Amino acid sequence: MKKKDISLRTLEQHEEVFADIIEVLVLKKNLQIHSGELLDCVPAAGYVTGDGRVRELIRDVAKKWSTAGKTLAILGIENQSAIDRYMPLRVAAYDGVDYRNQLIRYTESIQARDSTGAEPSVPVITVVLYTGTNAKWKKPLKLADSTHIPDYLKPYVSDHRIKVINLAWLSPHTIRAFKSDFRHVADMCRQLRLNKFYKPKRGIKVRHPYDLAMVWYAFTGDKRITSYFKSEMNDQEADMCKFLDSIEAKGLEKGLKQGKAQGIKQGKAQGIKQGKAQGIKQGKAQGIKQGNNETAAIYRYMKSIGRESEFEKVFDSRRFYLKMLREANSILVHDEA
Repeated sequence: MKKKDISLRTLEQHEEVFADIIEVLVLKKNLQIHSGELLDCVPAAGYVTGDGRVRELIRDVAKKWSTAGKTLAILGIENQSAIDRYMPLRVAAYDGVDYRNQLIRYTESIQARDSTGAEPSVPVITVVLYTGTNAKWKKPLKLADSTHIPDYLKPYVSDHRIKVINLAWLSPHTIRAFKSDFRHVADMCRQLRLNKFYKPKRGIKVRHPYDLAMVWYAFTGDKRITSYFKSEMNDQEADMCKFLDSIEAKGLEKGLKQGKAQGIKQGKAQGIKQGKAQGIKQGKAQGIKQGNNETAAIYRYMKSIGRESEFEKVFDSRRFYLKMLREANSILVHDEA
């Protein structure tokens, strides 16, 4: 869970990605955040617990939005891969720290008799990005969902509300509204919910390929992605078509050479889930053609005895693979004799 949140945090640190998220999901494109208007905020603040220990409260990503020399708001993004029943309390704490810091700065300027140097307090806006795909985040959305408040006290309690975005349930129209690399993240979450696997869109430029690859790896576990970017692309802008073509070519070459124990096992978790049409059919038509003699021999043998419909089991079971290979080899030896 944590590696998903951490990988997203790295991507969201980029100014245009952060601005894109806020514009599409919070401002609804009614306002635009221009380049240079976002300034990183210190994401951590210290506090003292009831037993006297010092603790740290850490936001995922926080930025100050300023234009024409005036601060408009403090914006925060929190990533959640699982539903947290205490999220309203956490967000209230994050927002409270930011309001407290503004108050401290104002108080210090007054004490220094420099009220002109104190900015007016500004709103704090926090959005929670939920990347879960099994269940939609419906609750908690307010303080009352996380705490027990007797009915007779409810009229006196400020019911702090939070804004949660269910990324996996965004509409295709909303996903297309993203102009940054975050478009791929939103599309990935939606596909993982609907199809249980992710097939990236082609023909879209990626500005931060390595950071996006880290997100992809965190969500899918496909190590081919990270190795590709580390060895060839570093942090340069990339075309998704070129990236996918290379991934497919290298994955096939690696699968054919290393094959069996490692490649096939990984194929079961990744390739077969993405469709037997790409994994098994390609194994017959393309993998065999490229010289996987053992697999080819098994396929010819199974076809000769009318069991080619069971060929996919070769990729599912190592035991079945070896059994078919022995039978195929015994027929070959018999024919040569």
